Amino acid sequence: MAGTTGTATETGAARTVPMSAVVRGLLIAGGLLAIVLGAVVLFYAHDRLVDVTGVPKIVGWAGYRGAEVACLYGGTWCCVKGWNGRWDRAAG
Repeated sequence: MAGTTGTATETGAARTVPMSAVVRGLLIAGGLLAIVLGAVVLFYAHDRLVDVTGVPKIVGWAGYRGAEVACLYGGTWCCVKGWNGRWDRAAG
């Protein structure tokens, strides 16, 4: 098949630039730390955090669950980005 070499200009995809192994390792480690923080601290210690801070239960539930989701999403994003090892750049 002609034109299937996978270059950015032929496929229409954005150009990517490889990242160094150090940056990849730091992204993966930081992502894992965020996932552990979100899963362990915010999930398992949720009731204790609400009691210590003294906020109403519904506010604490929404706030800490939102923070947990943000940690899990951000940690997953960092791990995947580090695993893939590419920085996206706009074509042009």
